[in-house]
Amino acid sequence: MNLKEIEKELGFPIEIVEEGRTKVIVPRMSEYLRPDGVYEPSHAPVFYNPRAKFNRDVAVVIGKALREELGRLDVLEPLAGSGVRSVRYARECDATKVLAVDVDPLAVKLIEFNALINNVYDKIKVLNNDANAVLHSRELRGGYFDLVDVDPFGSPMPFADGAIRATRRRGIVAFTATDTAPLTGAKPQSALRKYWSAVKRTPFSKELAIRVLIGAVVRVASVREVSLRPEIAFFKDYYVRVELRLDRGAGRTDQTLAQLGYLAYDERNYDVRVLEGFPLPKEVPKGYTVLGPLWLGNLTGPLSERALKYEEFPKVVEFIKRIRMEDEIGVPYSYKIEKVASLLHTHMPSPRLVVEKLREIGYKAVLAHYDHTAVKTNAPREDVFKVVKELSPL
Repeated sequence: MNLKEIEKELGFPIEIVEEGRTKVIVPRMSEYLRPDGVYEPSHAPVFYNPRAKFNRDVAVVIGKALREELGRLDVLEPLAGSGVRSVRYARECDATKVLAVDVDPLAVKLIEFNALINNVYDKIKVLNNDANAVLHSRELRGGYFDLVDVDPFGSPMPFADGAIRATRRRGIVAFTATDTAPLTGAKPQSALRKYWSAVKRTPFSKELAIRVLIGAVVRVASVREVSLRPEIAFFKDYYVRVELRLDRGAGRTDQTLAQLGYLAYDERNYDVRVLEGFPLPKEVPKGYTVLGPLWLGNLTGPLSERALKYEEFPKVVEFIKRIRMEDEIGVPYSYKIEKVASLLHTHMPSPRLVVEKLREIGYKAVLAHYDHTAVKTNAPREDVFKVVKELSPL
């Protein structure tokens, strides 16, 4: 079929876009604009978000690394939308099989066309069904998967237990969260309801968002004596993305839970303290706001290191390198230099100069991947403040 025939079959205007080595049919974006002229994915008959391309690029890189490690890659995407992610897994990761699920019959039809034009129709099975029905039914999904990728609109938590159930041991379960308001503390009550965590606005709220999401899905998994550990986790643009290695057993689960804890934050002087202990912190300093529970461990794992060799994705490789450098520092928060300067009643120096100076005097320091004005460092608070004051422009 040509594009005109496909468009007639679908019943809405279409166009072809290219991501990586994959070309996909999507709703013609110029037809679905907000009053301000910006494309609004939710207005289109089938969901496709071009702003999530980097998210999908990272997914493909991690998928390629997992395929190489396991010698196979069986993928389940329970909220497939236009199917771009599923088709990219099949085409660019050489997935052995992909199950793409969507409750919308129109989306299912579009996925089938996208599989066809990319010559991966034999690898992709498309199912018109509810995401949770498939995730929780071994019969519907046809077994277990090496990679289960949950990319919903809003919070992934309603799908977390099902996704964990559907993933094989040593596989990856991946979640995207676009409801960053509760995760960053803008809606504390929503964070309590969805993620069972106390969150408030801080200068390092984006890091909190990553760690709160990981902490929440780790706790969901622990009910089934399943261990989850990050292979890559980050905050980018408008979303949090976490890809977690799954293992089973009470001992491994207990080891994972031991990496949950809290942060104590004093907003009067930007003092942050790591509080170990779960379900309750061992000690809470007086006058501090306690944030959490949340994940205190690394945001990367061995698979992200393996992924660094895929140089055809240079932006992804550099991004992963940055997060791995943050892990080497081992501090689950950052110093926003503008906030530090404000507390010192001085002008803000260049965050890059702050990093350079901290390294010069013997500390580890990098700019945070989620905020180019925030510094992650193992330097004590007093030395960070001292450096910011010294470098402040007159």
